[in-house]
Amino acid sequence: MQSKKFDPYVLSKKIIEGVPVYYKNIPSAPCIHIRVAFHIGAFHDPVGKEGLSHFLEHMIFDGSKTLPDKKTIREWQKKYTVNTWNAWTSHHQTVYWCKSLPEHYTEVLRGMQDMIFNPLLRPEDVEHERGVITQEAWGRFHNEKFLQYIRECNNNLYPPHSNLRRFFSALGWPTTIKNITHSDIVTWHKNYGKNNMTLVVVGNVDQTTFSELKKFLKQAPPGKKYSLKKEKSVPPVSKEFRKHGDDIGDIREQAEINITRTHSPFSKQLYGTRYIFSRILKDILYEKIREERGLCYGLDFRISTTQTYADVGFNVTTDEKNIETIIEQFWSIVHDIQKGIYKKRFDNIKNMLIEKERSAEVLSYDIANDALEQILKYDGEIITSAETVTMLKKTTYADIVAFSKKVLDKKYIFTEIILPSKKTK
Repeated sequence: MQSKKFDPYVLSKKIIEGVPVYYKNIPSAPCIHIRVAFHIGAFHDPVGKEGLSHFLEHMIFDGSKTLPDKKTIREWQKKYTVNTWNAWTSHHQTVYWCKSLPEHYTEVLRGMQDMIFNPLLRPEDVEHERGVITQEAWGRFHNEKFLQYIRECNNNLYPPHSNLRRFFSALGWPTTIKNITHSDIVTWHKNYGKNNMTLVVVGNVDQTTFSELKKFLKQAPPGKKYSLKKEKSVPPVSKEFRKHGDDIGDIREQAEINITRTHSPFSKQLYGTRYIFSRILKDILYEKIREERGLCYGLDFRISTTQTYADVGFNVTTDEKNIETIIEQFWSIVHDIQKGIYKKRFDNIKNMLIEKERSAEVLSYDIANDALEQILKYDGEIITSAETVTMLKKTTYADIVAFSKKVLDKKYIFTEIILPSKKTK
């Protein structure tokens, strides 16, 4: 049971073998969650080899010195990690993670250490994974028409030097996946090491946890440290695209509207303002568009940030005849917020979000994931629950107005409208 004074996001920090290790001991937790992050992601991939970091992530699961094949690894993960051993690659990082019971912790670290730092990286496994990853990529891109449309959007939104222009996701592109060689994989693996690692350990943590982590990290190579430049806000070349679904290989019965922009990254200090503004705008949009007028089933408004860029966007699927009405309604609501019409709504939502934060019950799994996300996003800092409440309390309606004018400046807005497929008789 969590006490009233328990703040799930107050983590301690140790430097072990030169590596920052964030940890939280929760004596009541039945297990230990382990997150091993390398600050090597898709944005670091060489030009023409987009998808290399993700490709390497796949190779880690193909065999190592003591766990030589996939079958052996599957048996290991079932026995020691409750079948949770997994990984993900983002634009900025590659993260390996799992959980274990305390009595299996030592064995789990041994296995992770061997797979991550001593993978076999066999040429035949490279070709096997290339086939799997290519299938994964086409699952995302669907077909050549849709892929070319994504590239058209990227070229419209981002300048040539931007990492965002090079990627739709960390997968890379089918053509660049094809270009990645066995030698590329072996060379890229040398980046893994102490110089670009961060660890998060949450759960039933004791002194043994740290002594075993020291052994784990002592055997890690140095690796290579990389950095990334922050993206700058730029106006799109064209303010609007209107495409029929079948013209871009995305056959559909309804229209889709996306009102978006890419922004420079938001600081930790703007978290409260971002949180309240996104919540109030989504709340009003849902009320006016869904509940009062029945123009859609659902809608979304998001503001997310990473260490190099932020993403702002409104998305809704609707009947084609509603397109102009919904776009007009979106901007009308934004302007009404800026004119001060929703001050009472702001107060109610602000108080609700404060109470939501104070009443939150968080699992150790979520603590590990959320803490890592913030560490990676805010250069090693974590926003505690107490800090969140303080930020929310300090946020004023004037903050919301100023923020809305900045993030929804029409100079930077791109409106994408995907029309239903053309009907044939």
